[in-house]
Amino acid sequence: MAAREVVIRYPRAQARSIAGMAFGLIGFPLAMVLLGKALGREPPTWVMFAALATAVACGAAWATHRARKGRLEIDAETLTIAHGASERRRISKTEIESGLLVGEPERLDLTLASGEVLQISFSDSQAAQETLDALGIAEAQRRTRLRLYSPGAYVVVLSFGGIFGAIPGAVLGALLGAIVSGRGSGLTGFGYATVAATTLLISWLTARLATKILAHLTIGEDGIAWRVGGGRTRFATFEQVTGISLTRIGAASRPSWSLEIHVAGQKSHPIAYFNQSQFDEARAIVTRLEQAIAARALSTTAAGLAELEPGERPVGEWLVALRELGTRAGDYRSGLSRERLLDLVDDPAASAPHRIAAAVVLSSDTDETTRRRIRVAAESSANPKLSAALDAIGSAEIEEAAAVESVIDDALEQSRT
Repeated sequence: MAAREVVIRYPRAQARSIAGMAFGLIGFPLAMVLLGKALGREPPTWVMFAALATAVACGAAWATHRARKGRLEIDAETLTIAHGASERRRISKTEIESGLLVGEPERLDLTLASGEVLQISFSDSQAAQETLDALGIAEAQRRTRLRLYSPGAYVVVLSFGGIFGAIPGAVLGALLGAIVSGRGSGLTGFGYATVAATTLLISWLTARLATKILAHLTIGEDGIAWRVGGGRTRFATFEQVTGISLTRIGAASRPSWSLEIHVAGQKSHPIAYFNQSQFDEARAIVTRLEQAIAARALSTTAAGLAELEPGERPVGEWLVALRELGTRAGDYRSGLSRERLLDLVDDPAASAPHRIAAAVVLSSDTDETTRRRIRVAAESSANPKLSAALDAIGSAEIEEAAAVESVIDDALEQSRT
C-alpha cells in the first residue's frame, strides 16, 4: 500500500503522561511534606527536585504523544509510522490486536496487544478502510478490546489513583528507608531514595488498580465480555444476546447516550455512557457488536446447514442421522435454532433437501403446532414430491420408514435433476 499522510494521537500515552505530571507536581510533594511533618524533619531538597524532574519528563512525554502529523507505510509484515525524516516506529502486524472504524468513518483506532491505542485520522473514509484491509484485520473475526470511557475519565482516574497512592507509598517507603538507614540514625540519603522509589511504585500500582473501575468491553469469536465499575467480568455468548441498544438520555442541549447489552433471562443495565463528543465512537462500538453477532449467526447457520446436507449417504442413513440430531437434547440448537428450522421449512427459496431435513429434525418434537406448521408448508408447495414428503413428515408417518424413505427419495432425486 502506498504511504499515506495521517494525523496520529496516542490517548493512553497522553493520559499516563498527564497522570505522571500530577504525581510529580502534587502527589509526591504532598506525600513528602506529610512525611516530613510526621518525622519532624524536612526531606532533602534533591527529593523535591526529583519530583519536579519527574513532572518535566512526563510533560515532555505528553508533548511527544500529542496529535501529530505522520506517514503510514504498510508492507507484508510491518506497519511503519514516520514522524519527520528521522523518527520511525515499526509495529509488527502480529502486535495489532484489532481495529475499529470511527466517524464517517475517517478515523481508525488500532489496539495493540500491549493495550496501547493508536487513533489514526485520515482525509477520507476510503483511506481508513483500505488501511484496515491492508493490515489484514478481519473485524468480524478478530478479538476486539474496547474502552467504554473517555480519555478525560482515564486521566482523572489515573491521576487521582496515583496521588492517593503516594501517601501510603511514602509511609511504606519510610519504614523501608528506616531499615536500610540503620536504627537511630534517621533517614539517610539512601533511605530517602528508598522512600522515593517505594512511593513511585505504590503510586503506580494504585493508579493501575484504580483504572479497573472503568468499563471495558471485549468482543471475541464466541461472545461478549464486559466489566463495569470494578465488578466481576460478565460474559454472554452471541446466542444469549437478544439486542444492543444505544439510548439517548439527558437534556436536549447536552445529550448523552447509554449503551445496553440485552441478555436473555437477565435484567439489562447500562454498561457505559457517552457524551456528545463520543457519539461517533459509540455508534462504531454498536456497529462492531452488530457485525460480530451477524457473523456468528452466519457461521452458525452455515454449520447447521452443513449438518442437514444428505451428501452421498443413502436416504435411510441420512434420515437416521437427522432423527438423532433432533432427539439429542439441545444438540441441534447449537447449529440451527428451532425458529430457524421452522423458517427453513416455510422458506420457498430454500432447497428441497434442506426443507425436508429441517422437517425431519423438527419431527422429534411431538408438539402438534410444529407438525401442523410442517403440513401447512406441504399444502403451500406446488412441487408434488416435496409436498408429499413434507406431508408425510408432518402427519407423523415418519415412523413408517420404508414408505416415507421412498417419498423423500423421490423428492431428493427431483432436486438433483
